[in-house]
Amino acid sequence: MYAHELPPKNDATRQIPPDVLRSAVLLATAILAVPHEGPNTANLQHKKTLLARLYSFITDANGKYSAPHRSQGVIDAIENGEEVVVEHEHVYPRIAITNRLLQDPSKIEEVLATYLIACLVTQQEHRALSKVAKGLQVEGWARYRAASVIVPGVPETLCNRWPHD
Repeated sequence: MYAHELPPKNDATRQIPPDVLRSAVLLATAILAVPHEGPNTANLQHKKTLLARLYSFITDANGKYSAPHRSQGVIDAIENGEEVVVEHEHVYPRIAITNRLLQDPSKIEEVLATYLIACLVTQQEHRALSKVAKGLQVEGWARYRAASVIVPGVPETLCNRWPHD
């Protein structure tokens, strides 16, 4: 989608609809309950793939391009009427969320509600974020800072670590 085609930003989209979160938690619980070691097990990669697909139910709940955050690059493109390609980006990479859930399934609701955050970025910013993710051990908003992607409204304190660590 191009920046000039985006729907108006609506702060109400910051909230995950309770029924969507409840459904995602139930499905994640079922996926994580299936053993991936020993006899009668599920393939671990299949579990990871199912979990990763599940995350979109949450981040896209209000529309894929109605993400709660927009980078300054996207905001500038909208204001200037530029035809800039916009990407829906997961602030915390899906694999990092999956690994957290596999390590501690007891925190499913907390992890899904806290770390499934989407941000709209330009295609160029998306490339910079991907490059940083491959080269550094940073995730979340710290990855944005490392890639010099500015997102108005994100407190600096969130740019240092996973929340609640």
